[in-house]
Amino acid sequence: MSTAPPIAEAINRRIEAAGISENSLSKATLIPRITLKRIREGVADVKASQLARIALALDTTPADLFADADRIQAGAA
Repeated sequence: MSTAPPIAEAINRRIEAAGISENSLSKATLIPRITLKRIREGVADVKASQLARIALALDTTPADLFADADRIQAGAA
């Protein structure tokens, strides 16, 4: 089990499910790769604008990512 915050874990799961690399996601979102890495590790908080761009690149919505995070936090996922 990851020690990353639930939203970071939700993002990580969606990235893995999409089969997209961190480098490709960085290019698609215009978020520097190091920033994405820090978000994914839970070292940096994700800003709303970043979350929106990540969600768009992963063909989902910020609301869906938050719902995933809620399920992760509740232990249901």
